[in-house]
Amino acid sequence: MGNFIVVDTPVERAVFQQNVKQKANIKVSGSCKGEATHIEVFASIEGKLQRSFTIDVGEDQSFLTIIELAAGGWYHLQFHAVSNGEILAKTDVNRVGVGEVWITAGQSNSANHGYPRQNVEDDRIVALGENGWQTADDPQPIATAEGGTPWPLLGDLMVREIDLPIGFVSVGVGGTAVGQWDPDIEGSLYSRIRWAISSLSPTGARAVLWHQGESDTIAGTSADSYTRGMKKIINQSHKDANLNLPWIVAQVSFHGEDHVDKQAEILAGQKELVERGVAFEGPTTDDLVGVKYRYDGVHFGQLGLEVHSQRWLDVIKNCFHFGR
Repeated sequence: MGNFIVVDTPVERAVFQQNVKQKANIKVSGSCKGEATHIEVFASIEGKLQRSFTIDVGEDQSFLTIIELAAGGWYHLQFHAVSNGEILAKTDVNRVGVGEVWITAGQSNSANHGYPRQNVEDDRIVALGENGWQTADDPQPIATAEGGTPWPLLGDLMVREIDLPIGFVSVGVGGTAVGQWDPDIEGSLYSRIRWAISSLSPTGARAVLWHQGESDTIAGTSADSYTRGMKKIINQSHKDANLNLPWIVAQVSFHGEDHVDKQAEILAGQKELVERGVAFEGPTTDDLVGVKYRYDGVHFGQLGLEVHSQRWLDVIKNCFHFGR
């Protein structure tokens, strides 16, 4: 069969979170068939070689290391299997991104329950699903339902600000209360957040964008119960990520006019998380009511999705001080 290289990581279109120096540590792993003693990796942006690395090949013909990509953007990685100065095999991984990565979670208005579906204008905006990275057109992989979200719109707004690849991992589930994400309950929805964190290792995400609270309004959840439930989820995410992964918690409670009298408790619980320094204050969407914003009275239509995405951008820029 001759010589060949199989690259397991990184995969095409993966985006890795940049650090404060706009760098990212990327896991490079795979195997090669043949007599190669090492792998040479060449990392280029827009056809210009930026960095090169040499990785030793083990006795089992595998290779594994962490390389540092030293600037944001889309990289082309070229792999050479080498022995005694001779190139035995070549392969490529196109479009490996260093930029901004976001985990989105919560209930229906964080998931694919809006209408209509949204598409990205810039193909540097990608989403992670069970089968790898793909263009972040709706419906978002992993999240429930088949409709629209604010995330493609947010991605386009963000690219205009920072001109870098953007990655989303959307794990929201429609109709869920905070208690259903309890990490102490076996089989809870928290496993979706844990999967996202694990999948993004070692560079992680900039933050978790949490939009949820409507179901707790219906249930009459108290402010204290909501705060305790969310604090447990956030603390567990810090343990799983091995760092204080920031959370931005939307100030949201509206689920129709029939439950307006119970909204204050949920909003108070969300506000308490901010006051305690557990989370950043996210956008409010409770004022976006009526068919102008919500096609069915609960889930966002076109204008609602547009306003929702702009509010997320405004909050993110304020929290992390990036952009123009």
